[in-house]
Amino acid sequence: MHKFTLFIGLFFYVVLSACSEGPLSIGKELVYSPSDVIVTDTFSISTYTVKVDSIQTSGYEKALVGNYTDGYFGNITAKSFFEIAPPAPLTIPRYSAFDSIVLISHFTNYWYGDSTKPFTMEVHELTQKLEDLKNTSGYICNTKEATYSSVILGQATISHTFPDFHIRLSDSWGQRLFQLIDQGDSIITNSVKFGNTYKGLALIPSVGTNSSIIRFAAADTSCYVRLYYKNEKNGHVDFKINNGNLQFNSIKTDLSNSPLKSLKYLTDRVASEKTGGLSFAQTGTGIMTRMEFPTIRRLTDTDKKIRIISASLILSPVEGIISLPSSLNFYNTDYNNNFNIKSPLSNSSTGAVITSTPYIDPMHTQSSYSVDITSFIADEITTISSIPPALLVSVPLENSTTLERLILASPKQAVNPTRLRITYWRY
Repeated sequence: MHKFTLFIGLFFYVVLSACSEGPLSIGKELVYSPSDVIVTDTFSISTYTVKVDSIQTSGYEKALVGNYTDGYFGNITAKSFFEIAPPAPLTIPRYSAFDSIVLISHFTNYWYGDSTKPFTMEVHELTQKLEDLKNTSGYICNTKEATYSSVILGQATISHTFPDFHIRLSDSWGQRLFQLIDQGDSIITNSVKFGNTYKGLALIPSVGTNSSIIRFAAADTSCYVRLYYKNEKNGHVDFKINNGNLQFNSIKTDLSNSPLKSLKYLTDRVASEKTGGLSFAQTGTGIMTRMEFPTIRRLTDTDKKIRIISASLILSPVEGIISLPSSLNFYNTDYNNNFNIKSPLSNSSTGAVITSTPYIDPMHTQSSYSVDITSFIADEITTISSIPPALLVSVPLENSTTLERLILASPKQAVNPTRLRITYWRY
């Protein structure tokens, strides 16, 4: 009889699935098939905004520079740091003379803020080796900042409409480099001596710049310092970026005038009820949404057995505020918001990382994200703990070269709320 009931349950589940043109949404009702297949989306969800300690920004060969004030995410300042290598070639023709020296790079078609306003950037010389900033895992985080000279080597006001930019650097600084090359000095011919003498460059927004944060190439083949010299034919030598794994972006955020001003430590959290029914996530700054599921373990408060068929988390971004991130990541977390950034949530049977991309929910009129968290729910309903199961939702953190942001509607919102839909057998 038990096998027959299970067979009937499977039959009705297939019929129900085949008759549905999109994700099944039944509001606050419970639907029972003859075999006790149950579909519900009435589970309680509590949402918060949290801020993690630090995010890796080194090794991605993309520079973020600028300053911008966001009504939700506060004032954000980005600076970029990198080493330069000895020039290639190591010599210049005899009877040459110094002409000029410039920093050259190009935009990567990404900015955060107002792209219509010009942007002023400064170049400074580092006074600290970037190697000293690495953590025990071998990378540098967004909360770090290398020390640099207060002397401005060069600055330029840049427009987003041009793909490339050139910043003229100090002639006296370039003249010293020219003389070292011309004389074949060991500082030029020995890479260790060169790195100890010329520790690298800092790119920072000029004081008063508050229009946007731009991203440009910071790879050894696309960002370099070019020294021009004059002779009968004229020519140049290039100081390219050295050790791209050390290039990193410092991203500091001041939340004092934002709804998230109470976020100071990893354990802090701001409930969505205190931020107008919203929760937030942003890559680069470490801001994430925390979701707790305090009632799902009640599924096992029965004398019958429970088997999860599927569990979908439907996330509802607030429309009309921002463009949506192309994907989201999810992390299992504890009460103190600890998580492993290298281990996003994955499917226990396939091992594939669980991500989500925006789609138009057929039961609503705006974009949503739907993520299959069946494995997570199945594991958590059998866990004995007084602490509710929780996930951290983020714009992908493993490549923090943008400041993409996400604003989510609370599960308590009247229109298109964030919700958890579970289909399960009870037998």
